[in-house]
Amino acid sequence: MVAELANRINALDFQRIDRGLKKGEELLRAVEPQRRNQSYLAKQDTAALMAIYESLCCPDYHRDDARLSKHFDYVFEQVQQRKVLRLGDMLPAMARFLFSRNYYRHRFAANCWDKMTDKLSAKTFDWVINDNLAQAIVHVANLSAASEDIIGFWKAFLLMLEKMDQDLVTHRLRGMEVQPDIYRLALQHLAASSGTIVQLVINALSGLLTRAPKVFWSAMETISPAAVIDCIFQSPGFEKLLMNAEFFDKIAESAPIAWIPGFLKSIGTDHRYDACRSLLRHLLERFQSDKYPDDTRLACCAAGMGALNLTLETFVSSDYKINPSTSLIVISELMGLVNKHRNMVDGCADGNITPAQETLRTLGMSVIKNALTLDCKSVRAEFDNLLHDQPVQRGLRSHSQPIWQGVLDIFRPGNIELAKSIIPATSVLAGLDRFHPKDRKKAELISKDRVQFNKDLDELMDNISRIIDRLSDFSSLDLAQFSQDSTMIQPLVATLLSCDQRVCEATVGAIKAMTGEDVRQEALQNLLETSFSPMLASINSTVKEVSRVRTFGPVPYMIKINGEVLTGLTGNTGVLRARSSFSKYERYLIKDWWHSQWRALHVAFESTEVWSPSVNKSNSEMQDFCRAVMEYAEALFDEFTVFASALKSSTPSPSAQENIERHLSSRESIREVLAIVGNNINGMVTWLRLRDGYLVSIITKLLGKLLHDLGEYNVEVHDFADKYIRNACMSDGTVRTNMTMQQKAELQRALDELHGFSEIVEASKVSSVPRTQASLDSWSRSAGGMQHEPRLPPKSEKKSAVKHGAVSTFQSLSKVKVDTAMSAEAQETFRENRRKMQEERDRQKAEAIARARAIRAPATIRGEGSGLKGIGGVAGKDHAPIRSEIMVGSSDEDSDDDEDEDETNALVKRRKETSKVVSEYEESRRRALKQMNQGPVKKTKVQRSAKDLRARVEPNMDPLYEEILSWDIFHDSDTPPSSTVCRKIDNKYLDLDLYRSTFAPLLISEVWRSLVTARDENNYKPIEIKVLNRMTVDKFMEVSTSMPMSKNRDLMVSERDIVLLSLTEDPINNPSAPHCLARVHRTTRKKDALEVTYRISRETAAALLNSFVPNGKAYAVKIADMTTTQREFAALSALMYYDLCSEILEAKPSPIQKYSDEKISTYASTYKLNKGQARAILSANENDGFTLIQGSVLTNFRAACTNSLQASRVWEDEDHCSNGWMPPYSDSERASIAHGPAETCGPRPASCQNTNEEEASDMRSQ
Repeated sequence: MVAELANRINALDFQRIDRGLKKGEELLRAVEPQRRNQSYLAKQDTAALMAIYESLCCPDYHRDDARLSKHFDYVFEQVQQRKVLRLGDMLPAMARFLFSRNYYRHRFAANCWDKMTDKLSAKTFDWVINDNLAQAIVHVANLSAASEDIIGFWKAFLLMLEKMDQDLVTHRLRGMEVQPDIYRLALQHLAASSGTIVQLVINALSGLLTRAPKVFWSAMETISPAAVIDCIFQSPGFEKLLMNAEFFDKIAESAPIAWIPGFLKSIGTDHRYDACRSLLRHLLERFQSDKYPDDTRLACCAAGMGALNLTLETFVSSDYKINPSTSLIVISELMGLVNKHRNMVDGCADGNITPAQETLRTLGMSVIKNALTLDCKSVRAEFDNLLHDQPVQRGLRSHSQPIWQGVLDIFRPGNIELAKSIIPATSVLAGLDRFHPKDRKKAELISKDRVQFNKDLDELMDNISRIIDRLSDFSSLDLAQFSQDSTMIQPLVATLLSCDQRVCEATVGAIKAMTGEDVRQEALQNLLETSFSPMLASINSTVKEVSRVRTFGPVPYMIKINGEVLTGLTGNTGVLRARSSFSKYERYLIKDWWHSQWRALHVAFESTEVWSPSVNKSNSEMQDFCRAVMEYAEALFDEFTVFASALKSSTPSPSAQENIERHLSSRESIREVLAIVGNNINGMVTWLRLRDGYLVSIITKLLGKLLHDLGEYNVEVHDFADKYIRNACMSDGTVRTNMTMQQKAELQRALDELHGFSEIVEASKVSSVPRTQASLDSWSRSAGGMQHEPRLPPKSEKKSAVKHGAVSTFQSLSKVKVDTAMSAEAQETFRENRRKMQEERDRQKAEAIARARAIRAPATIRGEGSGLKGIGGVAGKDHAPIRSEIMVGSSDEDSDDDEDEDETNALVKRRKETSKVVSEYEESRRRALKQMNQGPVKKTKVQRSAKDLRARVEPNMDPLYEEILSWDIFHDSDTPPSSTVCRKIDNKYLDLDLYRSTFAPLLISEVWRSLVTARDENNYKPIEIKVLNRMTVDKFMEVSTSMPMSKNRDLMVSERDIVLLSLTEDPINNPSAPHCLARVHRTTRKKDALEVTYRISRETAAALLNSFVPNGKAYAVKIADMTTTQREFAALSALMYYDLCSEILEAKPSPIQKYSDEKISTYASTYKLNKGQARAILSANENDGFTLIQGSVLTNFRAACTNSLQASRVWEDEDHCSNGWMPPYSDSERASIAHGPAETCGPRPASCQNTNEEEASDMRSQ
């Protein structure tokens, strides 16, 4: 019914249109041709003119060519004889006539599309284009379609495409329900033998890619970019285009290959390399055949260079972040592509080409620049990832060396353009350094990736040094251009501060050639004078980068160069002194330079302790480095007034050199400059712990000078630095130093002057009795006989004298000393307070010694690497703490015997009362002397049953793992999730169960902290595992799993490991996912798979247990190795089966034996020992208990012990060696440890033999 009604309506419309067109034809035939136009029809009969408009609007009418030819064509042609008919509306006929062979119809439609200014709307597309375009696609898709129709179709489509936007292409053109769609039709017509058709199709594809690239590749589906490239380049029609040199007479505007840049840009970064490789295979290889015209070959070469350059720019762009897992491999392949065509690249950059071919030279230079930049960027990315211990998938770097060598071959003096392409590539290498092991004595532990990186970096630095060295052959006029170009001066400064000496020396040579100076310092000053802003900005950015990565290699060169730059800025003829004013930007750069220098110094001070055991430098070299850093810091600080003056908005110009000081900065400007210093001395104060006495004297003087000047201008230091200095100056502080009492007094005084008062009450003291002024007098008197009386320095701003609740008052020391009119009651109170303070100091000192011994005692536990990383006293293979050779550690014994003199002698002439601690100490000495008269300890070996021996060797570990596997690894607490209660350790034990119940919770707590640390520092890769089965075994659940053998390289599991099982792909970072701890119980290798059996707690959550079914999936990540923990637990569990059990519980020392001088002399001469060492070995040989041998020479001890000690247990305390920069024990501490009572040693029995008695005697005599 609807169709019939539509047909009847159409019939009526057609009749009306035909009548109007017939009338119009009659009118036009009746007049001469000159008058036949639309105006004539409008005057004679408007119905005839309306009939034309209706026919254009009615799709069903103009769809029939026979009907149009009856009346329409004549009228339509006649009214357009003089001028093409123009309509303001977009009508359906405009789309249909665009595909028509009729000249007048096509001309009318093409003119309408050309004159259209607005983009098509979705509504217009549906009404005007959709049906007409679909019919045209079906028509030309026919294999028998004429070439004329195909050409007309693509010309018409290009006109339509120009009026479409991305949204219309995406939602209308792509959504057309026609087969084939416009995209597949284009690929079909690329196979045409007509060059015209292929060119039109290429233009259409280029337009589609430009407007909607994602839609284009979505329509291509499985067809890759490389396949599309092959379809174009292997087309017979494209071959005809190549043979026609007219298309390629202009290299930059060759139509057949102009689509390539847009094509590459439409492809995602991951697939751009494959497309580039396919393009170069045709453009730089196949199309360079002699059969093609020269213009074609040159144009294809330029297109290939452009494609390669565009691909390189993708990876060089700052928006592209290198993925260490995949990107380095892709970059390696891309560098291989450059290497493959390097001869052509170098030829384009260096060839003798005509001005018309300048495009090739520019493209060749650009390819070189981006290739070298990408090589440096990949090295930088690999360094950054290895620096943070991230896994890296390294590509082959064998392609890089030939590229650098090829560039070097064409890099000749005078080639400024090539220099500007090469040098900027190195700017990304600022701050790089070779990787060093944490302990240079264990260089074999450095990872293979880091070793290979070091080799690659050395090779790269060699190439860069040769490139920069070539700059020295340039003329000074050519090089002068570089100093004003920030893109050149910045990389040159970066290489000037390189970690490689060859690069630094080459850059110095280039700078000398650039400035015409023979001395490096003068060359740098010349650059500052001629290129102040570029030079200073380059230095700032490079120094900031070196400070950020905290590498050692560039720092020595940075300190040296910055010292010379400082001279160039602030010397007698320095820029800051010579110039009277600076712009706003220049003042910003000056302040930024000042800040970056102090920040860099802070990093150098703070990182030296980490660098010293790692870098391949001797102690003397590190001492020289420390001295250079401090000298530069002092020289920099001395010029703060010059910088403050330069930072003022305007500075008067002095009339003579002696008047410079008159125009220095105002107080506010100086405070601003010094505030930067005060906030960046946290690292500097840590050097108070240096071992070398000379360096300590330098750093204390430097800090004293800084504090004095900061205090003069009321500038505060950072809270950390303030507290650190105070702690270091305390006699019983936690910061151990080698400062003398005089140095402490001077530093304390400088800090007090900074704050305007002396802080007398120490919050850390347990005793509430304040330290009296008399102790300061004693302190000062110990400093070489000089007194340092605190006094209020002159201040322009008053400071509060109240700090931490303590009121500071100053009183003349002489007044205190002569005040003898004190009452007897006051004198007695004073003596009592002093006695309590002395007892408190002695107690704290004894505790410190005990803590130090407790730290050292377990140091001889030698075992495999464990999960107890960072736990003091457990020296596993990979986690043993590295002893610093340059800094005094917190575990080092205090080298100062800072016992204060009895200050009460200045007030009263009474005998000092013996304190409780002294009495106990004397009593312990008597007991020790008594023990010397006892006979040696002899143990009778107990014959034990096979069961007891098994219990000793293989104790039951189930209680340990029941505890551990029940834990939630993400429990947020320093204590384990279980209810573990620790108790105070007694000096000795009579009950074995009490001993075990005391130390078992401590061991459990230690394990918990080690697991938490391993979780936080975890670098293992999670691996997906397949569940085979699950069963209940004893107190645990056993889960058997399987995984490919190759994946174990990432998981690295072995028996006794603790792993985290989870249902998420990232177990460590998803604590909310179901998870549990598991122990690797067994591993079995089967072909290419590894079967691992895990034991988990039976209390594991049901959500996780339900996933452990056959073929179930889970993820595992290794947490820690439990080897050492098991040994510790085994020793604690099986203690009852050890012969020395009673000695361990009672902490009973083996007695010190007396021997004749003859016997001692025999041992001493035989093993080349001193008397103390010989006596220690004799005693250890006769005692079956534990013996601690303490001494600086242990080599001969080992030889003697090997020959003479069979049953004795010898503990060697090597931490007391005096080699390096660590001082030995003080005499009083040595005596306390060697001969003290058992109570001071805790529950570990030891007979301590001091082997340095002769040395100690010499020290005491001195």
